[in-house]
Amino acid sequence: AMSAASRKKIRRAIFKRSKGACESCARSVTEESGRMDHQWGRGAGRPAESVENCWFLCMKCDHEKTVNDPSNSTWCERFLAHCQRNNITTETERIEARLLWNEAKVLTP
Repeated sequence: AMSAASRKKIRRAIFKRSKGACESCARSVTEESGRMDHQWGRGAGRPAESVENCWFLCMKCDHEKTVNDPSNSTWCERFLAHCQRNNITTETERIEARLLWNEAKVLTP
């Protein structure tokens, strides 16, 4: 498991990268009001949290992503756009594969 100090370091780095704006919708956020979101969720078999696979979201976006509103694919596309804006190549392939998987799931009866 990741230490609290490591999580705090990642949180500080992604907030700095965000320049005080939600990395999905650009709504203004503070370090206290925003949420660090790990694109892949946490747990066994999932990639460890990193500056590359986390982003800083406003509370509204964090909630909507958590409940997949409007859809998981929409949030994958937003995260992909975020990666492209910030030159985060490490996550681009992974998120594109997820989008293809989502598409295949929809097409399969």
